[in-house]
Amino acid sequence: MVAKILRRTTLIRTALGLVWESAPRWAVMNILTLLVQSVIPVALLYLMKLLVDEITQAVETGSTEQALNQLWPVILLFGGITLVETITRIAANLINEYQSYAVSDYVTNIIHQQSLALDLDYYENSHYHDTLHRVQRDAPTRPPQIVNSILQSLRAILSLIGIFALLATFHVGLTVLLVGAAIPGALIRLRYSRILYEWQRQSAATERRVWYYNLLIIFGNYAKENRLYNLGGLFSERYRQLRFKLLQERLNIIIRRSGLDIAGQVFVIAATLLVYWLVAHEAVVGAITIGSLVMYIQGFQRGQGLMQETMSSLTRLYEDSLFWESYSEFMALTPQIYTPTNPQPVPSPFQEGIVFQDVSFQYPNQPQAVLKGIDLSIRPGEVVALVGENGAGKSTLVKLLCRLYDPTGGTISVDGVPLKSFDTLKWRKTISVVFQDYIQYLLTARENIWFGDVDTSPDDDKIMEAARQSEAHEVIAKLKRGLDTHVGGYFEEGQELSVGQWQRIALARAFMRSQAQIVILDEPTSSLDVMTEHHVFERFRQIIAGKTALLISHRLSTVRLADRIYVLDGGQIVETGNHDSLMRQDGLYANLFRTQAHHYKMDETV
Repeated sequence: MVAKILRRTTLIRTALGLVWESAPRWAVMNILTLLVQSVIPVALLYLMKLLVDEITQAVETGSTEQALNQLWPVILLFGGITLVETITRIAANLINEYQSYAVSDYVTNIIHQQSLALDLDYYENSHYHDTLHRVQRDAPTRPPQIVNSILQSLRAILSLIGIFALLATFHVGLTVLLVGAAIPGALIRLRYSRILYEWQRQSAATERRVWYYNLLIIFGNYAKENRLYNLGGLFSERYRQLRFKLLQERLNIIIRRSGLDIAGQVFVIAATLLVYWLVAHEAVVGAITIGSLVMYIQGFQRGQGLMQETMSSLTRLYEDSLFWESYSEFMALTPQIYTPTNPQPVPSPFQEGIVFQDVSFQYPNQPQAVLKGIDLSIRPGEVVALVGENGAGKSTLVKLLCRLYDPTGGTISVDGVPLKSFDTLKWRKTISVVFQDYIQYLLTARENIWFGDVDTSPDDDKIMEAARQSEAHEVIAKLKRGLDTHVGGYFEEGQELSVGQWQRIALARAFMRSQAQIVILDEPTSSLDVMTEHHVFERFRQIIAGKTALLISHRLSTVRLADRIYVLDGGQIVETGNHDSLMRQDGLYANLFRTQAHHYKMDETV
């Protein structure tokens, strides 16, 4: 129990720290408005008592003129305090709104930074995606809610202290009734806050599936197949069913809680009736004035409202601290790929080259290894090709070289220095790569190419030179605003591109990093026509002069350009050599090449 309380305290302290870091001045203003608001309820109650007593005395004595003269200061003071209450309420709303935006942006930025720092391993794990979903859903809004709950609780508690003191002048039992009547409702809310939290934690995977079906319906990438195969109705129905399932589960929890809430209100109503009778009895027998009657009854009513507000705020605070566990869980994730404390300098230029020694790799949650005992070397300035059927491990080998993953066995070294010894960012800057699943940035053509080297200025000459090297300059010439045209139809005035045009843009992005020592092309021309592919590879040989290059392609006609070819099968290297030597070996490579060449010959005869 103590451990849970300490954990809740730590979570709340973390949230408050984030709020203070994001907007300290606004936090101070929030506290000041809270202090002012906490005093106002008691002051208004006392002024109401004075007002009623003055009126009652005037009626009883008939001294109307004297009473009116004494009423004006009370009425003006009453109006002044009411005006202050209105101003502070409006100011508090303004401060809370700004602070909520500031905290939300601040926490979202922290989440972005943590997401970028984590290894790709995490993206292979459904539990990680569930945690990320909960964090993205809740963390940006929970910190300001925690602050608001604390501030509202403090304001209500400070006001309650005054109300308790006022009610105690009648009888201390009134304060006991006020607190006791609120306890059952508070316990009910706390219990169901935990139930609701557990339900939302368990339903994160379902919510992600709902989001995915929504994406399938509305995102342009899926529009063609949705219409061709008439899938839209199916996805929409699955979306509706899952949403209905979530709604019913949540509704069942709320209905059970509402039933107990009604039972809890019985205590509140009974306490209220008892207080009304006690105060009315004292007024009838003349023990208190009519003004005191009004003050005590309104004080008890105001006290009930403040108790309700306090309990609700504390319950929300408990709920927020529960949900904040997801943020703490997410931030506790640590990357396994990191830069050593004293990294070795990256060789420039390479002297001996890159060596894979007995390298193995297995993806998380996968039953078997993708790579097994890989021994491979790439000499400086050498063009090496990787060949093999889908799933042979070619792209995985590239990811290991980029240090997006670390091998589960063996070592990768550069000039005899283990890859893990380098600064990770500096090592990656030596590599220019086009993955087969390259990104289509729905931004300008200029940005799509410039992203290859954001450390340089996005000037036209350098970008257009990279575009010429990839044959993308012809694509850019046809765009409405040239380099400054938004590509893709997602945003206003965007211009859609064909798959081949997108691939040329992606190649230009790789060629933008002219200082890279290693150029990696993973199926770089799969969507290009034969002539464009030929021109690209002619330029490619010129661009990589003096650089190390790694080429993956199913078109074996392009692989012939390589100085050395590694053939992978089942995660292992089964053949090594250049094109001519591998054809003489008459093994897997020769079989693949002849099969592909046979298809080309058949196409020529059609």
